[in-house]
Amino acid sequence: MSKYKAISYTRLSYTNEKDNESNSISNQKMLIRDFVKKHSDIEIVSEIL
Repeated sequence: MSKYKAISYTRLSYTNEKDNESNSISNQKMLIRDFVKKHSDIEIVSEIL
């Protein structure tokens, strides 16, 4: 079976005060990895932060 090649893209978000980095990058990576685990026809070939 051929796989779709994909790039994982995450972006930084800040809290309302804009002085503390939220944990959104970690959460986004976790969501992407969980999605890819459930879809064996997708292969992450690169990550963009």
